[in-house]
Amino acid sequence: MQVEKKSDVLPDHMALSKAVRSTDAKMQQRLIDLQQMFFSRIDPDPGVV
Repeated sequence: MQVEKKSDVLPDHMALSKAVRSTDAKMQQRLIDLQQMFFSRIDPDPGVV
């Protein structure tokens, strides 16, 4: 049973890591965009905050 499970899990893990790698750049760019939006809202007038 355990051997079957391992052989089942490994290909899934490989596919998952591939998917993660391909989406990683998009996610990082999205995070950077969100951070820039966030800070551009807070930074310009700190007196209001």
